[in-house]
Amino acid sequence: MNKHWTSIAFNWRLALGIVTYLLSSVLFVKGMSNGELSILFPLVSLGYVCTLVWSKLFFKEVITTVKLAGVGLILIGIAFLGYGSQHH
Repeated sequence: MNKHWTSIAFNWRLALGIVTYLLSSVLFVKGMSNGELSILFPLVSLGYVCTLVWSKLFFKEVITTVKLAGVGLILIGIAFLGYGSQHH
């Protein structure tokens, strides 16, 4: 059991993931204090797009038509929100 905790404690990939998650949280809060919530919050959904790309690159997962359609809808929604904020 002790070896298990040691391998987790010294896992650089896990540490890097935690650091980048904390950094993104800090930047998100900073962005929320300076920007429009209706624009910034939907950008969180870009995480789904990144997850699809990383899963293909690192885990060789199959990208199906349904997954691409979902990503397309996310991107279209973000584009509409950006366009809507420019013309109000």
